[in-house]
Amino acid sequence: MPKLRKIDPADATEPTPKQMGLPLANGSDERTNGAKKAAADLHFERELWEAAVQMRGTVAPADYKHYVLPLLFLRYLSLRYEQRYEQLQLALKDSGSEYYTGDAEIDAEVLADPSEYERLNIFTVPEQASWAYLRRHARADDIKLKLDTAMRLLEERHPKLAGVLPRIYANSNLEPDQVAGLINLFSRDVFAQKHGADLLGRTYEYFISNFASTEGNRGGEFFTPSSIVRLLVEMLAPTEGKVFDPAAGSAACSSSRRASPTTGIRSRSTARSASRPPCACAA
Repeated sequence: MPKLRKIDPADATEPTPKQMGLPLANGSDERTNGAKKAAADLHFERELWEAAVQMRGTVAPADYKHYVLPLLFLRYLSLRYEQRYEQLQLALKDSGSEYYTGDAEIDAEVLADPSEYERLNIFTVPEQASWAYLRRHARADDIKLKLDTAMRLLEERHPKLAGVLPRIYANSNLEPDQVAGLINLFSRDVFAQKHGADLLGRTYEYFISNFASTEGNRGGEFFTPSSIVRLLVEMLAPTEGKVFDPAAGSAACSSSRRASPTTGIRSRSTARSASRPPCACAA
């Protein structure tokens, strides 16, 4: 049986490889820098959470999560698509790249080719569902209707997203100002950086963890703390082959496994895990 490393059950935040005790190239200095970065990230996530809570108004926490979490996921989908689009643009302009053609029409076809995104598990995003579009119209009187339209367009283009992006904003008791505030909150410049998608993932998990805490025992129905995920991964400690994880949620167990130096295998999760929001493991 593999040797188990003691884990603090009270630790419910997503660990970085440094926090999990993985080998570090530069010794104690890098560990110190990693700890500082983790503390800074936690402060940032807490700041976002507190700002979102202030916007809640009279909406019950149990209902509020149904509005906030899909917005975060929509932001994540849009950001990954934008980043891949920019990568392709750079490659098409680089004469040393295999993508280079020098033909503007062919370049446009490549940028519009869904396979260039799907092979990296990235969903193409219609213009009216893009975060940039929603941000431009955040103060529009019909922003709630625009959000529902965005969810519908994404689901129509990608059937595997069915049920993940609910169309519940137009008939909600959220005020347009609350919706605009959330859109602006998740539009911070830090998310546009290279590591923005990872930061959004950690933010999503921080939010879902806090929502679970507000619901007590019921919170376990949709969230498994990271400490439990890490414990399960280290107890199993697979070293070869493939893992079939039919309840992967958004594959936090698979992500934790990949981060462990004792495992070197690939996970075969259900197709639905690819369409779940980032960094939240279903119980």
